[in-house]
Amino acid sequence: MDERGVPDTDRIKEFGCASRVLRAQVVPEKKWDLRKAQRATFDYAVQRVLKMLGEKGVLVVGLGSFESSKGVPSKHTAITRHLVTQVRARGHFAVGASEFYTSARCPQPLCDSFLETVYPRSKYCRTCKVFFDRDAVGAENIARIGLAQIERQERPAKYKPTEESPAPAAKRARR
Repeated sequence: MDERGVPDTDRIKEFGCASRVLRAQVVPEKKWDLRKAQRATFDYAVQRVLKMLGEKGVLVVGLGSFESSKGVPSKHTAITRHLVTQVRARGHFAVGASEFYTSARCPQPLCDSFLETVYPRSKYCRTCKVFFDRDAVGAENIARIGLAQIERQERPAKYKPTEESPAPAAKRARR
């Protein structure tokens, strides 16, 4: 490095990998505690959910399992477990709902149509002629399933597996 703190380009060429040399010289490593950061994130999520629940509320949690395509473990299970534990400790109810069909069916109460994927994260209902965000559809349908489980102790027929589409466990067994 020269007196201005700029890396010496001859030295970079000498090592052959500019990015490694620049990272080693210009950006100092910062050490931080991963567990402490994760705990703070989880606690923040719990605070926000409790604020949404208010005095009386029920938390409905999707019971899906997530895998990372990049080999990094998903935090979904850990944060869900922490969230449910904290919500129950504060006197609220927590209900789990299988995510089967939740982003595939139209969320409109009187429509039983399957949604078509228009873009990677968008869905379209031909019957209602309405576009939806995939995640919003899933969240709304999970809420409807949770409400039905609380009121009638059963999953709405609209979200039950049919003969043409086996349950997710059956799909996994075929792989």
